[in-house]
Amino acid sequence: MPELPEAETLARDLRKAFPGTTGYSVSSLWRMRQFYATHSSTEFLAQAVRELGGEDSKIDDPEF
Repeated sequence: MPELPEAETLARDLRKAFPGTTGYSVSSLWRMRQFYATHSSTEFLAQAVRELGGEDSKIDDPEF
């Protein structure tokens, strides 16, 4: 995990903006970035839609 001054600033700003919450350490932000990078690809999202039932999935149902 690279230590970037921007990440430290962002972590500090988020902790300040959301006092009393946790999960905004530099390492947590790095893991969030990795999760997004892994799970936001078109291929991953297309597979998730297929496995969850496509357009007929309950995810689109506001009552779900």
